[in-house]
Amino acid sequence: MSKTTELRETKDVMINGVSLDKILENHYHYLHHDHKDWKSMKKANLSGLDLKDINFNDANLAYIDFTDSDLSGSSFVGANCIYAVFANTILDNTVFRCVDGSYSCFMHSSFMHSKTEGYKADFSNSIFNNANFENAILDGKCNFSNTSLQLASFNHTYIENANFKKADLSDAIFTNVKLIRANFDDADLSFGYFSESSLPAASFKNANLKSAYFTKCNIQGANFKNALTNEYTIFEGNAHYHYKTIMPNTLMICPEEGSFIGYKIGAISEYSKKRFLIKLEILESAKRLNGDTRVCRCDKAKVLDIINIDTKEHVNMCSSCYDYDFKYEVGKVSEVNEFDDNRWVDYTTGIHFFMTKQEALDWVDETL
Repeated sequence: MSKTTELRETKDVMINGVSLDKILENHYHYLHHDHKDWKSMKKANLSGLDLKDINFNDANLAYIDFTDSDLSGSSFVGANCIYAVFANTILDNTVFRCVDGSYSCFMHSSFMHSKTEGYKADFSNSIFNNANFENAILDGKCNFSNTSLQLASFNHTYIENANFKKADLSDAIFTNVKLIRANFDDADLSFGYFSESSLPAASFKNANLKSAYFTKCNIQGANFKNALTNEYTIFEGNAHYHYKTIMPNTLMICPEEGSFIGYKIGAISEYSKKRFLIKLEILESAKRLNGDTRVCRCDKAKVLDIINIDTKEHVNMCSSCYDYDFKYEVGKVSEVNEFDDNRWVDYTTGIHFFMTKQEALDWVDETL
C-alpha cells in the first residue's frame, strides 16, 4: 500500500524520459486523429509500471493498457476509461468514484486478476457497464454503491465485505464467485445470474430480483427480506441453505400444489437430549406455507421414517420438540387443529418442517 498522502500530477511523472502528461496528450490525439502529426503519435501503454498516487482525475484513458501496474492510492475521478485494461493491477485504496456529479466511465473495461490486497478501493457512483472482473480479488471492503454495473462479469471473483448498495447490476453475471458478507441492499439485480457462487451472510434487502436466477449457490444466512421477485425469479438447486436464511416475502419455499417431502426434528421427552430426524410426506390436501425464512408449516403430514440422529437407528415413534404430547408415528398422519393461516407468524400452530434434510440438522445443531 502506498504511504504517499498527496497525489502526483501527471506532468510530474516521468516514464522513459517522457512526462505522463505528454503521453496521455499524444494518446488522445492518436485516438481522435485531431492533430496534424497524429500518425506519428502512439497509443499509450502503461502496463507493468509503478503508478501509485497519481492524479488521473478527468483524464481520457480510453483503451489504455494498465496491465500489471501498481495503481495504489491513485484517483480516477471523472476519468474516461472505456475499454481500458486493468488486468492484474494492484488497487489498494484506488479511487474510481465520481465527485460533484462528475462520472467516471469504465464501460467495457477489464479488471481481470486485479487485487486490492486487503485495502479498500472506491468504485462508487461510476459506470462499469460490461466491465470484466474475472478472477479479481477484492477483499478490502470495496465500495460499488450507486454504481452502474449492467452486464458486468464477476466470474471466479473473490469479493469480501463489498458494498453494492443501490448499484445497478441488471444482467450482471456471477459465476463461481465468493461474495462474503456482500451488501446488495436496494440494488437492481433484475435478470442477474448467480451460478455456483458462495453468498454467505449476503444482504439483498429491498433488492430488485425480478427475473434473477440463483442456481447451486451457497446462501447460508443470506437476507432477502422485502426483495422484489416475480414469476421468473428462480432459486434452483441451491446448496447449503440454512434455516435462518431470510427469503423474499413474495417467494413461497414449499410447493403450492401437490404432495412433497419435508424434514423436521423430533424428541422423546423434555428431559432427554435424544433427537430424531423425521421424514414427512406433506399431503396433497395439506395446507402449507412459509414466512420470510426457510421454516415452513403445514396442517397435516404422513410420517415416512424416523431416525435417531446419533445412533442412526430407525424408530417407530417420537414427539414434537415443543409439545411432547404431539406424536409422530411411522405410517400415520399427524394433524394439527386450528392451523394458523397467517404465513408471517413463524412460531404458531402447525407442523414446522424444512425442505431439506441439512436444514433440519442445522437447526438441531444450534438449538441443543
